[in-house]
Amino acid sequence: MRNMRLLFVTSFYPPITGGGSSRIYDLSRSLASMGLEVRVLTFSSISNLFRKEGSKEVEVLRVPALGLKHPLDQILTGFIGVLLVSRARDFVITSVPMGEPCIGAFFACSFLGKRMVVDVRDEWEDAVIGRTRHLLTKTLYNLYRKLFNTIYQKSTFVTTVTPTLMKRMEQRGVSRMYLIPNGADLRMFHPLTEDGQIETRKEIGLKADDFMIVYAGRIGWYYRIDTVIKALDILVNKQKLASIKFLAMGAGESVEEYLKLSKSLALDENVIFLGERRREEVAKILPCCDLGVIPFDDDPIWLSAYTTKIFEYCASGLPVIVSVVSGSDLQKLVKKNNIGFTTTPMRPVEMAEAILEAYKNKAQLKIMRANARNLAIRDFDRKKIAEKLANILKTHQ
Repeated sequence: MRNMRLLFVTSFYPPITGGGSSRIYDLSRSLASMGLEVRVLTFSSISNLFRKEGSKEVEVLRVPALGLKHPLDQILTGFIGVLLVSRARDFVITSVPMGEPCIGAFFACSFLGKRMVVDVRDEWEDAVIGRTRHLLTKTLYNLYRKLFNTIYQKSTFVTTVTPTLMKRMEQRGVSRMYLIPNGADLRMFHPLTEDGQIETRKEIGLKADDFMIVYAGRIGWYYRIDTVIKALDILVNKQKLASIKFLAMGAGESVEEYLKLSKSLALDENVIFLGERRREEVAKILPCCDLGVIPFDDDPIWLSAYTTKIFEYCASGLPVIVSVVSGSDLQKLVKKNNIGFTTTPMRPVEMAEAILEAYKNKAQLKIMRANARNLAIRDFDRKKIAEKLANILKTHQ
C-alpha cells in the first residue's frame, strides 16, 4: 500500500469552502499519512500554466481554466490535466459534483488505460434539472445524466455517501460500489470545556446566557436561512424570548436578502452574520453554541444526501435541528441516534416549535450532545473512513 499513487480530480478544494472541499482535503491528507503518494488536481483562475503547492503530505496542482465558457472549459481542462499528470498514478479519483472535470478525466483515463474511481456525493444532475427553467440547461443535464450512467458503470468502482444514494446508483446500473460516508476531522472538530465556551463567546461578542443557534456553510440556494429567521420572529418578537439568537457563518448569493429580512423583522440584535470563516474558526465557534441548524428546502434530492455540516456539528458535540424531506437518510440518522430534532422544510412555525422544545429542555440537550459526539466517533471519523477507502483501493490494485 505504501507505493500506491493517487490523483484526486476535483472542482472544490481549499481555499474554496464547503462539504466537497473539506471531504477531499481530509481524505487526501489521511491517505497520505498512511504512506500513499497523493496528488490533487484542481482548478484556478491564475494565469500561469500550472502552479504546484508544496506540502509534505499532498502535492496540489492548480490548473487554470482554458478561457472558454463553462462547462466546456473544465471538461477540456480536466482531460488535459489528467493526461499530463496521471501517467505515474495507480488510480484517478474524481469527486462529483461538479461533473465537468469528471467527464474530462474519464476520457483521459480511457485513453491512457488508467483505473478511475468516481466519488458520488449526490445526484447533482437531477438537482439542476429540477431547478432550472431553461430548456437548454435541462437538455444539457439530461445528456449529462445519460453520459454519467456510462461513466459510473465503466469506472473501476463508485463510492457513495448514503445508503439511499447507493440504491439509486444500483437503479442506474452501477454494480461495483462501496459506501464511503462523509464525516468530520475529529481532531479539528471537538467539544470545548465550559471555560473554553465562555471565552469563545466573549471573543465573538455573545453573552454566557444567550441560547445560540448556529449555521455554518453556504448562505443561499437550497439552504433556507429565512426559515430560521422567521422562526426567531415568532420566538423573539411574539413570545418575547430575547435570549434566543441565531449565528450564521458563511457566504453566498442570499446574504443581503437575509440581512434585509432580519432588519425588517427588527431582529438586528438576534440574527448575527459573521461572514465566511476559516475551518479552524468554525471548529472553535460551533461547540460554544447550543444548537446547529440545517434548513434544507423541499427538494427530493435530499432523500439520499447527507451534508458535511451534520458531521461537524456532531463532532463538536452539538445537537441539531434538521429541516429535510420526510423519509430521508438524514432524517433517519437524527431520529435513530437521538441527536436532535427534525422539521418539515420551509415551515417557520415547526422550526420555532423545535427550537422552543430544545430551549426548555436543557437536560435533553445534554443527552443529545453526548449522543452526537459518540456517533461521530463511532461512524464518521474521516481518518477511519480514509482507512476503509485505502483498503478498498488495495483490493483493486
